[in-house]
Amino acid sequence: MRLQIKGICHSYDQVEALRDIDFGIEPGEVVALIGPSGCGKSTLLSIIGGLLAPTRGEILICDKATPEGCLNPLTYVFQDFALLPWRTVAGNISLVLEDHGLSKADLEARVAEVLAQTNLSDFRDAYPKQLSGGMKQRVGIARALAVRPAVLLMDEPLSALDAQTR
Repeated sequence: MRLQIKGICHSYDQVEALRDIDFGIEPGEVVALIGPSGCGKSTLLSIIGGLLAPTRGEILICDKATPEGCLNPLTYVFQDFALLPWRTVAGNISLVLEDHGLSKADLEARVAEVLAQTNLSDFRDAYPKQLSGGMKQRVGIARALAVRPAVLLMDEPLSALDAQTR
C-alpha cells in the first residue's frame, strides 16, 4: 500500500506540533520517525493512522493493494499496550479478529501464529496483570500482526522490551 503525506500541519491550541510535513511511503518500505521527545512523532503517526485529524494537509492512499489475508490495511501498535485486563493474552489478540467473519479454526490459527512469532505461546491463557511490561508490548504487537496489515504503524513499539527481545 502506497501512502502520500502531503502538507500535514497540526496544532494543539497555540502549540504548533507539525508544520508542512511531506513524504511518501512505498509498499514494502520501512520508515522510522526519529527525534527528541515532544517533537510530534506520535502526533504524526496518529494522523497517518486516522486517529487524529490534521489541522491542515492530507494523507492519501495511492495504492490500495493489500497482502493476501489482510483484514485491516492500516494497523496501529500503541505505546501504552492498550490491553483489556479482563481478557487473556489470546483473548486480547483475538479481539481484532472477531468481527471479520473468520471461522473459529481460522481465528485460532491466526492467534497461534502470532503467539509463536512473538514467543508468547506459553502465555496464551495469562492475563495482562501476570505479564511483564515487555510481554504486554509483545501482546500488542501480536494483536496488530494478527490482522496481517498492509501498513503497520508503531509508536515506540520496542521501548518496553529488553535488548535481546528487541
